[in-house]
Amino acid sequence: MRPLSLKWRVSLLVLAAMVAAIIAVLAVAYAETKELVVAETNQALLAMSKGIVSVLQQPEPVAVRKKQIDAIVGLSHRTPAPFYAASLSGGDVLAGGSLLERATMKDVTGGRAAPAIDRSTFFDSRRPSGHYRAIWTRVRTDAGEANIVVGVPTKGVQDELKELVTTLLLIGAGVIGVAVVLVMLLVAWGLRPIRLTAQRLMKVTASNVGCVELDGKRVPQEIRPFVESVSAMLGRLDRAMRQQKTFVADASHEFRTPIALAKSTVQLALIKDRTLPEYQKALHDTLGNLRRMEHLVEELMVLARMDESAGLPDVADVDLAALLSELQEVFSPRAEQRGCRLVMNVQPAVVRGNPNHLTRLFSNLLDNALKYGPEESTIQVSAVQEPEGVVAITVHDEGGCIPADDLPHLFTRFYRADPSRSQASGGAGLGLAIAKEIVIRHGGQIAITSDPHSGTDVCVRLHLVQ
Repeated sequence: MRPLSLKWRVSLLVLAAMVAAIIAVLAVAYAETKELVVAETNQALLAMSKGIVSVLQQPEPVAVRKKQIDAIVGLSHRTPAPFYAASLSGGDVLAGGSLLERATMKDVTGGRAAPAIDRSTFFDSRRPSGHYRAIWTRVRTDAGEANIVVGVPTKGVQDELKELVTTLLLIGAGVIGVAVVLVMLLVAWGLRPIRLTAQRLMKVTASNVGCVELDGKRVPQEIRPFVESVSAMLGRLDRAMRQQKTFVADASHEFRTPIALAKSTVQLALIKDRTLPEYQKALHDTLGNLRRMEHLVEELMVLARMDESAGLPDVADVDLAALLSELQEVFSPRAEQRGCRLVMNVQPAVVRGNPNHLTRLFSNLLDNALKYGPEESTIQVSAVQEPEGVVAITVHDEGGCIPADDLPHLFTRFYRADPSRSQASGGAGLGLAIAKEIVIRHGGQIAITSDPHSGTDVCVRLHLVQ
């Protein structure tokens, strides 16, 4: 079953609340009107009862008094007729109306318990001639104890209440009908900002995702966070797509150079017959370009795996001293080829992380120091414990020739401070980007400083295992 739209959900909820409120108001109005009508009837009955008491105390013949009571009750002009029954000190019962002339008080009251002296009791009585509202009064007079029961028909009252119900239902139906129209219009108007936002979002494509503007100030406060969140999401998507396009363009550019060099080398070798040393040189140059492409593919795969998973897999306690000692053995032969010395000054330190990622992190830093540091220089690696449970690992080379304007961009993918030198050394500008990503995933920090007099320092701060 297809779910209802937000417009219908809100409309139905508001209408349900309004209908409930209208029904409650109409019910209260009916109850108040009925109570008022019943109160007026009770007042009339009480006045009749008092008039009958005064007639009973008069020294008049029974026929005269009965005629007076008939006039008080209104037997002569009421249809259907009321009824009454009155007796003084248990004597004969004077009765009239829908009762027999010789009825007893028990017949009239239906066996109800008598009220206290000087008290009245109201009750409803259903008789063959119709429904009546009645009062039973007991008073003590100079002539003795008087019992008076007076009842008036309620048919007129019931007819008026029925007309009132019909009127209230018609009014309620009209109000509900108007409410339905108004609610639908108001809800549609209230949801208009969402509809406009949806229309704008439908126009979003890969080419204009950064050009769609959603003005959160023109929408109601309740949905402003939604619009602002969507706008922020579009901004993030735009930045991500731009980064992806830049990444693809840069990667294509990096691949184009070694492919072009390898292709031109092979083509030159095939133009004419070459000597064996010339063929060997062509193959050697081609192999170098292939290795460069292999290294680039490996770094791209590392970045792709990192982008795919935000977590840190295979976490374990890593002994930095042992890890850096192993790297010293790996990089020392390369350092000796350039006439450099690789010096380690590492304090014992254990961090929590992925051993392979940390190995790649410091391998990239040492590789950069060897590539871009001067020949016949010293490369120093130190690890010093700092306050608050942090260890600072610094890789220092004596180069110090990185321009200050380039320092903030060194961790950007494919960025190279000296493109020509990086091309010659086979670098693609991904080593530091990978290093920063690894440091961030380990909850650490990385920074680079460079000065012609003191050299270049790459400092990594990681949290120690407590």
